[in-house]
Amino acid sequence: LKEHMDLPLIYNLSHYLTSWFKEVKQSGSYYIAHWLGHAADREYHERVNQKQDVSMIHIGAVRECLEGYGAKGELSPEARTNELSEMIVTVLYGIDVRFCMTNGEIDLDAWVELLVNQIKTTLGPYMK
Repeated sequence: LKEHMDLPLIYNLSHYLTSWFKEVKQSGSYYIAHWLGHAADREYHERVNQKQDVSMIHIGAVRECLEGYGAKGELSPEARTNELSEMIVTVLYGIDVRFCMTNGEIDLDAWVELLVNQIKTTLGPYMK
């Protein structure tokens, strides 16, 4: 996200979503299921010295991006960046689970379009 702050906000988020799902497709449903299993296992976190929930890293990156656009004056201060970033990442993780449940049969490209449209609707009132 930081690398593309020169792009308009929606394009940056669209690139993020596209890249996320490209990685999911390349990794495959078995790998994603394995990764999600480890993400839910607190003992695994301790064994590998993972101090922070990985999803919090993603949420923080999206929040930083949104706040960066706010600092540039492209997003009003009233935008609820904490809630918006949490929503975006939670939905992405949910789609990862769905991808596993369908053995990779869902159309991730269609999800990018759907999510971008939802983000546009949600952020629209706060964009300048």
